[in-house]
Amino acid sequence: MTEKGNRDIVSIGSALAERGRRADGWLELGRRADNTPLETPVTVVNGAHDGPALWIHACAHGDEFDGTVAIWRALQLVDPSTLRGALIIFPALNISAFEARQRVSPIDGLDLNRVFPGDPTGSYTRRLAYLTEHLVKTHADYMIDLHGGGNEFSVVYYTLYHAASNEAGAASERLAKAAGSHLVWASNDEWLRNGLFTRVTEAGIGAMLVECGGEGRLHEANVHAHERSLVNMMRHLGMIDGEPDAAPDGAFLMMKSADFFHCAMGGVVTPLVQLGDTVEQGQPLVQIRDLFGNEVEVVTAPVGPAILLAIKTYGTTNGGAPVGILGMKQ
Repeated sequence: MTEKGNRDIVSIGSALAERGRRADGWLELGRRADNTPLETPVTVVNGAHDGPALWIHACAHGDEFDGTVAIWRALQLVDPSTLRGALIIFPALNISAFEARQRVSPIDGLDLNRVFPGDPTGSYTRRLAYLTEHLVKTHADYMIDLHGGGNEFSVVYYTLYHAASNEAGAASERLAKAAGSHLVWASNDEWLRNGLFTRVTEAGIGAMLVECGGEGRLHEANVHAHERSLVNMMRHLGMIDGEPDAAPDGAFLMMKSADFFHCAMGGVVTPLVQLGDTVEQGQPLVQIRDLFGNEVEVVTAPVGPAILLAIKTYGTTNGGAPVGILGMKQ
């Protein structure tokens, strides 16, 4: 794998950083209704010493804020004069969704993480997907994508990578294990085939996701988990000093696949299990009650043994909506 961080100048949008410098700027993603630029902030830290180029972004889904604050904190530990390699940082990548405080862009209603490789002549989200993938492939050796549960879900702290049978797949696994969580999902799931991490791993770039947090709020434990992951992975890549604070090899709980599970009835939601619990097939997970207080459904685990990775914390649901995510143990 190459080291794209060994450049005299790193430039993304209006952020241009020479060796040993940090630069903040903006990248235009589209146009507002008054035809003024729709821009997202970008930070480039071009280390004084050779090393890899690491791309980090948060808010691919606009209601997942924990990673944004974690980025600010992790950057406080980075000194451009001692950094080995380069950081390319987008604290709120999907800016239109971020401004709307919702998962998807209000411009076209599409989920950015499902439409890669995108389309340079398509709608806003497809254009953003195309631009993002092009920039990652051009500028990055590794990519970190920070996620959470958004407004409606709470997500346990875990990491996710695409288990590709190439060098980048192996590098992605090492990165995911270095982050700090003992829960690791090694994905070859078909429904994530158009995810950015899947595509760039297949293209030779080590990539992973950190998942933690949700409820549309900032909880200190969740922000800290994201920050710890970023610091651990920069240490793992040799970009900053120190050893990763990660679980030993024998302590990882590996998952081979994961997916949402759904309710059939609508009503008030009461979770019956805790995040991170191991559940068996058929085990009750969520109770649904109507507005008279009558139980209308108990959603049970469709598979097992599995780890409860996410649970709906929003108080109500429509019938047929997702109410959680289960990760199948290897």
